[in-house]
Amino acid sequence: MNQIETKDQVMMKKRMITIVINQEDFYFSQIQRNQSQIQNLRTKESLIKLNVFYIKYFVIFYKFNTLIILKCSQNLILENLKIQNCQVLIKLLIMSNH
Repeated sequence: MNQIETKDQVMMKKRMITIVINQEDFYFSQIQRNQSQIQNLRTKESLIKLNVFYIKYFVIFYKFNTLIILKCSQNLILENLKIQNCQVLIKLLIMSNH
């Protein structure tokens, strides 16, 4: 049976999401289109399994208040990807940032 996606599910796919891997060192932020407010997200696990997310901006807050913004030229699609550490995430971002 085909399911019609709800409005919330569609919005979820369009949302720009940043990922925080190690909560001791990093804070992840979630940025939505048409939304200037940044909502801080904290993760309890150091390993995050992602389904399909369209990621446009990655904003990483260091624990020493250093702000790093990595902007992807295109939306990056991560499908069922397990990210195990910040190095993998950053490497992935740099590779996708043309």
